[in-house]
Amino acid sequence: MDMDVWEVIEAAKTKPFCFEAFYPGPRLGGHCITLDPFYLSWKAAEYGMWTRLIELLQERGADVAYCDPHIPAMRPTRKYDLGLRSTPLSAQEFAGYDAVVLSTAHQEFKDPALYAGVRLLCDTRNAVTPPEGCRYLRA
Repeated sequence: MDMDVWEVIEAAKTKPFCFEAFYPGPRLGGHCITLDPFYLSWKAAEYGMWTRLIELLQERGADVAYCDPHIPAMRPTRKYDLGLRSTPLSAQEFAGYDAVVLSTAHQEFKDPALYAGVRLLCDTRNAVTPPEGCRYLRA
């Protein structure tokens, strides 16, 4: 439809009554990094679709990491054990990756200085104003 969903939400929020904003994102709500990617993979498999994003990236040689000060390590599930631990929350750490996907709007991630050396920032929460020189995608 060639519409910016964030602009639509901002416009709708000007209604003086009976409106609650719902924001799109890569998760279903109530869970965070550690569960939803696997739930979506499991649900898609019921329909004969395979959405193994994390495994698919790792198998192709990508260095996949996550950063969440609230979740220091991903616990194994019945089917998956990626053995991932949270990376440090720092601009220096983020600058070491080709791309950073912001998938949670925790207050800790809203500081634009964190993304100063990031080459590509995909902000799925519309949570940060990108710093100068950072390629920025609102998704």
